[in-house]
Amino acid sequence: MYDVIVIGAGAMGSSSAYFLAKKGLKVALVEQFKLGHTKGSSHGESRIIRMAYPQKHFAEMMPESYRLWEEIQRESGEKLLRVTGGLDFGKESDTNLQSVRETLEKMEVPHEVLDPQQLRERFPGLRIDDGDMGVYQKDAGILNASLAVRTLQELAKSLGAEIFEEVTIENIEKTEKGFMVSGKGLDAEGTKLVVATGAWTRKLLGSAFAITPDYEVWRPSYAFWRIKKDVYRDFPIFICWDEEVFYGFPENEQEGAMKVAIHISEEVPRVDPDEPDAVPQDRVLAKISDFVARRFSGLHPSSDDVTNCLYSMTPDENFIIDEVRPGVVVAAGFSGHGFKFTPVIGRIISDMITGSDPCYDLTPFAMRKEN
Repeated sequence: MYDVIVIGAGAMGSSSAYFLAKKGLKVALVEQFKLGHTKGSSHGESRIIRMAYPQKHFAEMMPESYRLWEEIQRESGEKLLRVTGGLDFGKESDTNLQSVRETLEKMEVPHEVLDPQQLRERFPGLRIDDGDMGVYQKDAGILNASLAVRTLQELAKSLGAEIFEEVTIENIEKTEKGFMVSGKGLDAEGTKLVVATGAWTRKLLGSAFAITPDYEVWRPSYAFWRIKKDVYRDFPIFICWDEEVFYGFPENEQEGAMKVAIHISEEVPRVDPDEPDAVPQDRVLAKISDFVARRFSGLHPSSDDVTNCLYSMTPDENFIIDEVRPGVVVAAGFSGHGFKFTPVIGRIISDMITGSDPCYDLTPFAMRKEN
């Protein structure tokens, strides 16, 4: 009998298992694929971490997120975070960019506001328009997603958590003591459940609890762009608040290349997560190519190194962190910007499971159901 069964061993499930095991609970962490797989949203070597956020409720969570990532690095001995600094830029009139600046000011987070001339001098590899503004924050950087998830799993296991991989959940049944979770390779009973199955959350909640959470699954693409001019030494992670939001990373995963992507776009297809991965979308790549040509002077104008990824997002891009049935906590909808919060989410879920009051207002994260 487990105190908690955590279904889904991506970032949030692995973090939840770690924090629950750290509280002394008997934990089972169950994954439908092999550990370390690339089918979901928790793999790769680059995720942005930043203090700069337009939304106050996200910005307020970031100091603790940094603190917990540092604790996990110390406890594991792994280097998970590379600080590069972070630049938000775009038209000065952009409301999101203005909100980034205002939130940093209200939270008294050290930052710099840069005018067009300062941006050109500081970042000569960018093409800056006269009406642009930049907000630079020194603590932003890159998280190694795959290594972070693996580290959380290993820490959870060292604290007594049991991990089961390649288990397809076939049935979840309510029992007198909690829930019986059954599937190929597993029959386990737990007092409580955590469901953190990413893009597969709707499928599991629908079959087990007749719940249909409101989120969509997208398959965006990103590309690596070769550096042709040496103007990107010590370049920061960046977010460009354009008509659509573009973001990218300095040289990290590939030597001599920057990674650039579009956050979300109407050209990005909605998909079933069980569909085979498709060819990267030409229209998405065309949008990224146009952005690179408009905004970067030192990158090659085309890329033949394009990859798909998987997003699951709610309409307002808030997360789902909610107790949807007594003893059943759901964590979902983190794609696009959630990885940086991984340890905070794990700690929040451990508090919810053990009956402690979370330190944050979780109202924005209540699950909304599809009509």
